[in-house]
Amino acid sequence: MDCWNRIGVLGDKSCGELSVYDHCRDCPTYRSEAVRLLDALTSDERLDEETSRLAREKPPADRAGETLVIFRLGGTWLALSCAVVQEVVGSRAIHSIPYRRNGMVLGLANIGGELVACLSLQAILDLQEPPGAAGVQPDKANPRILVTQQDGGTRLAYPVDEVFGIARLHPDDYVPPPPLITKAANSFTKAVLSWQGNPVSLLDALSLTAAANRSLASATAI
Repeated sequence: MDCWNRIGVLGDKSCGELSVYDHCRDCPTYRSEAVRLLDALTSDERLDEETSRLAREKPPADRAGETLVIFRLGGTWLALSCAVVQEVVGSRAIHSIPYRRNGMVLGLANIGGELVACLSLQAILDLQEPPGAAGVQPDKANPRILVTQQDGGTRLAYPVDEVFGIARLHPDDYVPPPPLITKAANSFTKAVLSWQGNPVSLLDALSLTAAANRSLASATAI
């Protein structure tokens, strides 16, 4: 079911329901499909499959050759391996699902015609630092959404304040964790490196994906 792509606002706009609803996102068909998708993402079978995949032993990464996406949340600088970041897209509307959300699950966004679950990295990492800290000017923010996929699993999206680009991790760049990093954020951190004079926490993609899956399961609990 993707009528919004064919006859809706992203298609030829021939759907008769557009005379009743201003946008596909207000249509009951769109909402019911969003709920169905979120339920499918967090079914017991799907969660077992995701857990088994994440639990498999991974070969040690060649960190000297690992490329990273550097991004920012408020004044906190973070990084994820390019191996799990599928794409970076511009900011867009995120539609909450009635009775199907918690503080970590923001809702669903239409990314390339596909509904993708969006989660709050700030909530998952328990980042309390206010936007604009560490010398970052809020008016220079350029919001983006990181779309990730771990080992062929569910695609997940994380809104961020800014994406700076690609960098390569070298062991010589490791630095002590910054004092503002929280205990929760530290538990997701594989390493801390220095980039353009800023401490950047390299997030463990496996731990992050596992936490995201738990959040999705919690959000669908009635």
